[in-house]
Amino acid sequence: MPYSRIPSRQKTSPPGVPAVLRRALNYITVTLALAFLLTNLIGPILVSFANDFGLGLRSLAAGILPILIAVYVGFLLNLKVPANESRSPAINNFVIFTLWTLLIIGLERTYDFVGLPFRELLFSLTLATLIWRYKRRNSFEALVSCCYGIVCGWLAALVLFGWF
Repeated sequence: MPYSRIPSRQKTSPPGVPAVLRRALNYITVTLALAFLLTNLIGPILVSFANDFGLGLRSLAAGILPILIAVYVGFLLNLKVPANESRSPAINNFVIFTLWTLLIIGLERTYDFVGLPFRELLFSLTLATLIWRYKRRNSFEALVSCCYGIVCGWLAALVLFGWF
């Protein structure tokens, strides 16, 4: 039997989808996900400052803390990824971030955390995880997978819970 070529695992564009279009969709999705996270992070901080300066400071601290930790661990600490560490498939990032986004929007819609900057902490934690995943894997594809999950979770929350 002649040599049969085993298909390679190279990443290629699906048939009919030009690489330029795929790149454009990826950048649009990353922009939408970041805009969603930043809007849900900065908006409550501004509202908290408008209501009470002390509450605004707590809200700001809750928004900054996870991001500061992610920047320190991801960029300043210089932790090395072990060479033998397995890499999870991109679909895992997508599913986890979809479910996580549904969870935080569901919590936000269900519970009223008066006096606690819980909303800011959750959205900041999500943004910090994006920063950390991107830096740890040094992969734009991992970031894109997470952002697709965030946008899909947001859209699923709109279907399930309605508009905010």
